[in-house]
Amino acid sequence: MPGSRSTFTILEDVQDERGVALWSLAADLDLWIHSAPGERTLFPSGRASFDPQIFPAELRPEIAALSVIHTDPERSASVRLACACEAVWMWAEQMNWPEIAIHYAELAARIEPERPDRSGTAGRLCRTGGDTHRASIWYNRAARLARVQGKQIEFAEAHLGLGNLASDLGHLIAAQRHQEKALRAAISVGKRSLAMYAYHNLLLLKLYAEKFDEAWTYAKDALSIYKRDHPRLPALAHDIALLYSRMGYNSSAIPVFEAVLPTMGRLSERMIVLANVARAAAACRDRLRYERAARDLLSAIEAGRSVPVSARYNLACAAHTYEDWSRAGTLITEVLATRPEGHYLHLAQNLAEAIRERTPGETDHIPLAGGEIDSVRENLLRRLKKYATPGSEPGVVPPEKYPLI
Repeated sequence: MPGSRSTFTILEDVQDERGVALWSLAADLDLWIHSAPGERTLFPSGRASFDPQIFPAELRPEIAALSVIHTDPERSASVRLACACEAVWMWAEQMNWPEIAIHYAELAARIEPERPDRSGTAGRLCRTGGDTHRASIWYNRAARLARVQGKQIEFAEAHLGLGNLASDLGHLIAAQRHQEKALRAAISVGKRSLAMYAYHNLLLLKLYAEKFDEAWTYAKDALSIYKRDHPRLPALAHDIALLYSRMGYNSSAIPVFEAVLPTMGRLSERMIVLANVARAAAACRDRLRYERAARDLLSAIEAGRSVPVSARYNLACAAHTYEDWSRAGTLITEVLATRPEGHYLHLAQNLAEAIRERTPGETDHIPLAGGEIDSVRENLLRRLKKYATPGSEPGVVPPEKYPLI
């Protein structure tokens, strides 16, 4: 189990009295966890030093539970404290406060160290917060706990996370191994939703490995399980369109990319979709779509927005295919300057050489009329036209996060 993070990073998310209160509570909880029962009398007596009214009404009972250690540290129930920490991290995640979410998820995992789901959540939040090392520790702990306890659902969730982490680092063989373990565990207990995520992730891994036939099989498996209102249906549609594009069916991919775009609420994900529109449009010699998508991406880059390396790389690919040599050279130089790791480093180096050599770029293939490419595309377009996530704005991601990459 990893050691404690510095609680001061909580104040990076919010500097008002809520942040100070959450920092104070986290510091006391950290001391409470590390104190032997007989030493917990060291805690200050009396009421907490902040007004609970600064928090939303639904969170106040949880804040009160966390404040109990101020008044009766010996009788603070571990389960109640862990559940209160869970409520805080869930609220912080909704508020887009990653440091607070990570801290309280880790506190919950350390208060209930025998629960694999607590460790798995800590791993997920560390991963999305960019802390790869801690994410790996928590995910591995979750997987081992789940295996020892015979909990197949938690085992599958942990290996989904480990697979995504390995993919982030460019370790595609290890990523595939984790996803396959997750898939087997999910199928063994009939957990279709987890199998769906594994199929989706394996689609991407096979796509990166350019094993398109296998990727296509996983794509159809995933699509057969995804419900029409699932929050990540647009991500699956995007990734199937991405597979189309890499198979050369760029004109088939463009309508799906464009249908996905309005559902993406996060700027970084919009940039990814736009870059793929530009790349597919360049292959189709569709100047209007290529230039418009490129313009929006370049404006975001010039404004200093956070544009993912994958979007920058795919825009460079688009410029290369369109024989827009000056733009292509500038973009790929900028990509390499970011020092991409793993998969994208190899791709960027190859693209830089192709641009220098003026090697021809991608082309567009026309699929068989009425074949699977057409039928799956029409299925996706019908679903996206009706798509709406109950209780959420378009593009909002639920606790299970498998973002576009």
